[in-house]
Amino acid sequence: MKIAALVSVVAAGRQARDAQSLFDKMLGDHNDNVEQRNFVFSETDSLYQIFQFYMGNKGLDFSKVDDMLSYGCWCQIRNEEAQGIVPGHGQPVDALDAACKAWHQCRACTTVDFSTDGTCVPNEVAYEVGFDPVSMRIDCQFNPDECSTMNCGCDEQLAFTLTDFFANGDFDDQFLTLADGSGFDHAGQCHAAVNTGGNGGTTDDTTNPGGNGGNDGDNGGDDGVVSELQCCGTYPSRFEFMTNGGSRSCCGDRTYNTNRHDCCDGGFLGAIGSCAARRR
Repeated sequence: MKIAALVSVVAAGRQARDAQSLFDKMLGDHNDNVEQRNFVFSETDSLYQIFQFYMGNKGLDFSKVDDMLSYGCWCQIRNEEAQGIVPGHGQPVDALDAACKAWHQCRACTTVDFSTDGTCVPNEVAYEVGFDPVSMRIDCQFNPDECSTMNCGCDEQLAFTLTDFFANGDFDDQFLTLADGSGFDHAGQCHAAVNTGGNGGTTDDTTNPGGNGGNDGDNGGDDGVVSELQCCGTYPSRFEFMTNGGSRSCCGDRTYNTNRHDCCDGGFLGAIGSCAARRR
């Protein structure tokens, strides 16, 4: 038993050293070049490098990075025809596509949360990366502000998640859009839903605000009500929603109808007036 445990520790140490070596090779000069991004796909170059690192660290095919970033309704992130990001629309085609939708939402929230002076623009944010040999993941903590730190986190989460999906065989060629525009027709098949007027339901917003909350079967407000854009949840799973004049709010990681529920301590939803009873 002790020998097995020792072998496991030695193997883990070797794996961490190998990953660190790969990080130094692939991303070692990333922090020196973060301001030199003036070419096609520059807005997602850092994501691309992190994604390649994770794929390489698992011994997976690097070329599939391009495929997974030209995929489905929400992963058209490095679309050759658009030479950049195509805004997502409609329902994700699968779990891989849903991860890209979460990435769009995450990035959109950095603008909402950190752009009071208009400086947090995800496509223009340069950030630094490190490597944590314990978690074996890219580390974003070395950045000087929340805007760059959270945008780094959005990219890191997507790259890590897509790598896992691909390793598990969760990639369907029928949703791949090829460089010449053939293959999956995202423009023709990914349609924005009709806006019902309620938050958390269908919307034509490209980030699909409302995210995890649902709309409780109610549009949450009258037509014409002033609605503010806010964000809910924690990074990198944060998402946008509309307040509908105060009839929607955030509780923990979901939105809710304030005409029906209160948000109690600990992020639990309760019937209006029931939170005090929960504390007794």
